[in-house]
Parts: sequence; structure tokens; C-alpha cells
Amino acid sequence: MRSHSLEFEFEVPDDDAEDGLRVVTVEAEVKVSPYDAGKCYGDPNSCYPPEGGEVEIDSVKIDGKLWPENEWPKGLAEEIERQAAENERDWQDSYDDY
Repeated sequence: MRSHSLEFEFEVPDDDAEDGLRVVTVEAEVKVSPYDAGKCYGDPNSCYPPEGGEVEIDSVKIDGKLWPENEWPKGLAEEIERQAAENERDWQDSYDDY
């Protein structure tokens, strides 16, 4: 698994905010298993399904404070997984260019 450090902004519900949302800064440390898109064309005997891409979230800080998983805002885990997968694809693309 490859480690990635993520930093992004995320909207969370806030009853005190005028529009009901507050933007927080999320810092996450994750590990992503290498992704293989598989092969679904050509000779059927050489086809295989996609594999990998699993994301393991090691830690999450919201506005600089470490947050336990049971207190994460709704949708945050999915956004972390999406960002981690995107980072891994970008890393693989840049690696493949060499």
C-alpha cells in the first residue's frame, strides 16, 4: 500500500452559520492499494476484473484537531476515499510517464 497525505476543504452542517454550512480544512493520512483497471476486451481468456484501490484511513484532522471516526461529519469518509483514489491515479499516471 502507498501512503498519501490529503488536505482539502469540506462543508459541514453548522446551525450558527447563515447558510447552515461551515467550511473546514481536512487533513487525512491514508494508504491506498495499487489499482489495476483489469482487462475486458480482446480474447476472453486474457480478460480479468479490476483489482485493488482499497483505501485505509489512518488519521483525520479537522481544522488541526485529531477527530475520532465516530465523530466525522456525514460524507467525510466517502470524500476522503474519493480524494485518495484520485491521488493514487495521479501518482500512477505520473509514474507511468517515465
